[in-house]
Amino acid sequence: MYSQQPARVLLVGNDQEKVSSLAADLEDCGYAVVQRCCREPALEALRENRYDVVVLFACERGEQGLYTLAHADRLRDSVQFIVLGLNDCVETAVISMRLGAFDFLEQSVDMDRLLLSVERALERTALYREVGRLRQDRRDGSVIGIVGSSPAMHRVLDLVERVAPTLATVLITGETGTGKEVTARAIHRLSPRIRKPFVTVSCAALPETLLESELFGHRKGSFTGATTDRPGLLEKATGGTVFLDEVETLTPLMQAKILRAVEERTIQRLGASHDIPVDFRLLAATNEDLVQLVKRGDFREDLFFRLNVFPIEIPPLRDRRTDVPLLVRHFCEEFAERDDVPCPRIPTHVMNRLMEYSWPGNVRELRNSIERAFIMAQGQDELELQVPVGGSNEECRSLTGCLEKGWDLRRVEREYILAAIRLTDGHRHRAADLLGIDRRTLYRKLDQMESEEVIPCSPSGCRSAN
Repeated sequence: MYSQQPARVLLVGNDQEKVSSLAADLEDCGYAVVQRCCREPALEALRENRYDVVVLFACERGEQGLYTLAHADRLRDSVQFIVLGLNDCVETAVISMRLGAFDFLEQSVDMDRLLLSVERALERTALYREVGRLRQDRRDGSVIGIVGSSPAMHRVLDLVERVAPTLATVLITGETGTGKEVTARAIHRLSPRIRKPFVTVSCAALPETLLESELFGHRKGSFTGATTDRPGLLEKATGGTVFLDEVETLTPLMQAKILRAVEERTIQRLGASHDIPVDFRLLAATNEDLVQLVKRGDFREDLFFRLNVFPIEIPPLRDRRTDVPLLVRHFCEEFAERDDVPCPRIPTHVMNRLMEYSWPGNVRELRNSIERAFIMAQGQDELELQVPVGGSNEECRSLTGCLEKGWDLRRVEREYILAAIRLTDGHRHRAADLLGIDRRTLYRKLDQMESEEVIPCSPSGCRSAN
């Protein structure tokens, strides 16, 4: 069972003898059974009480015998229907499944087969209710670890909820520390695979040989130290989700092997010659531009298209500053519960400074700052944080410094263009995109600056290649 209380089964049918007999059998197996006649009495029972499984005797052939199932969609709260139809009635079976029944069995089915179907239906009911509960758990904009009420985060949450029930591969992009793994876990927890493993693989943490062994497993004797057969993470994740973090760091060999696993749903352990079927959903994350890596030949185009089925981009914290108070409160409550201390108050002036800072390390940097403050607070009523120097304040100081140096607008423009050239390693086309101007405008300005001897004229100084 799934709780201390017995599962509640609603038994629906007009043949009192059959219904009572089955009710006695189900009660002997530990279920709490309620009997109702078809149509309105059954619908009224679904309106007034919560049931885990409904076993419905289809008293007539075709759609007429499924009136209760057809009209219960808005009342059943994810409860699963098992339809017991007349023998050899294919039409009723087809209509039952079309109306959303969990299973269709003939009325002459043996008790063991029916009990197995009831147990499986209970699992489905519990799963759907848990997913529904998680979707409704939006305290302060939070959904299973994703915190935010800004428009940008609402878009992320909408995408997560749309893709989670499917089997689609998801590519999660965003800067370091934005919460890509949190997003991946949210997708898993909102999916039908929630009861199966969630396996995280840090592609950058292991060298190629170790990563291959970890992912695909190995046979005894396949390399020095392989003293036993060992399944890989892709096998261990059967029925669940695999999350490849920093996927851009995969070597060409590993890219090819993962592509094969995704396409063929089979793997080979190191040292083995036979294929092993695998069943996993793939989520991947990167803080790099995979499109550019594909253009440079550093990432396989076919693997990119396999990963980029459903892209989700996580915005940096500086682009959703209104989420900072929610995140601060979330982390304060987390650490207060962990350390078993009262949650301190955040002074208004501290919160204002937190919202002004650009947080280049994103949510991870904010969380670390709150944790350090908790350690230093030592039970104080207020939490004082030393906000790092940087962000918008630093940018303002940089511009003020330009004025203090006596730079005119022309000089500022020159320095800005030179910074873009340096940042793009001398690529004029990429520098133009970074500056937000067309390439011809950049060429004209560079020619003018060269004539004024501001930048070198040699080809090595500014490359025009993409």
